[in-house]
Amino acid sequence: MAKNEKCGISDSDLCKWINKDCEKCYVASLKNEDQAKKALEDFETTLSLLPEDFDGLQGPECQFCREEKGKAAGYMMADFAHSEPKSEVGMFFGFGKKVRRRVGSFVIASISVCRSCRKNMLVADLLKWILPVVVFAIAMAAVSVPAVASIGSLPVILIVALSILGGYLAGRLVSKAYKNAKNKKTRFDVFEIPVCAKMRERGWFLLQDNPNFLFTKRPQTGKISAMKKVSRGDEGAVQTSFIND
Repeated sequence: MAKNEKCGISDSDLCKWINKDCEKCYVASLKNEDQAKKALEDFETTLSLLPEDFDGLQGPECQFCREEKGKAAGYMMADFAHSEPKSEVGMFFGFGKKVRRRVGSFVIASISVCRSCRKNMLVADLLKWILPVVVFAIAMAAVSVPAVASIGSLPVILIVALSILGGYLAGRLVSKAYKNAKNKKTRFDVFEIPVCAKMRERGWFLLQDNPNFLFTKRPQTGKISAMKKVSRGDEGAVQTSFIND
């Protein structure tokens, strides 16, 4: 018996993927059965756009190591989007002429990462922001000196503004230099990962051009293969993590 006979997607792949009680499922908020069926059709389109080895991103080995693969110690979250299936919305707050949305499909990928690569990515990201903060603090300390403050408000504002700009540029340069130094060990671009490279060939792109690094202990998304097993009623179809507690 279906989990909810009134739901148009009950016991479907989308239902298994969402894996929530009906009252917590976003499909329950849709206005009619046609919208639920459309959601199911769109999900099937999304699945067809993913490479067959998409689940490999959650493997037991780090996906960011270039040479010898380290053991996965967690997961990095990456938001991927695709223009298909076609989706339209009103130009003005949902009203007026229909225009095509940039995003038709959206997938959050949990990508296995080892401790070393995770550290390299965190340091590279930290360097972009810590230098501007340090330079700004130094500039504020400098302009608080009476001899400097006495030169006038406009020069002081200019000094602070130039310090912020200089710190920002310096942070980017130092972060880039650090990435270049660690590039032989760590892939900093997710599209250098073979599975993600296949996704880009199929039209996938990152929702943010320069995403922030977000790491988790356990995968935040299920596996497509596990979902398919549940749909077939196979035993042992349980989403697992390769990370030891």
